[in-house]
Amino acid sequence: ASINVDLCIMGANAISIAKGITDSNWDVVQVKTAMVRTAKRTGVIAISEKLNSSQRMNVCEINHINYLITELHPDNSLLADYCQLDLEVL
Repeated sequence: ASINVDLCIMGANAISIAKGITDSNWDVVQVKTAMVRTAKRTGVIAISEKLNSSQRMNVCEINHINYLITELHPDNSLLADYCQLDLEVL
């Protein structure tokens, strides 16, 4: 609760539009959730294999993400739905 963050950049174990950012490790979820909650802006780094997947525990909803960073070009069809959201795909 005492952390103040301008920009949180985190890796994603799983990301989907419906489920948001999810993970399977309880401790990791607690840290990531706290960081997202206090950050002014949040970026998520996810390889294409993590897109459109989900794990058991929720970190945050997709609308809490400002940037999605992947190895794919933003024009890739796997990113089409993410490009329609209010986030920047890099």
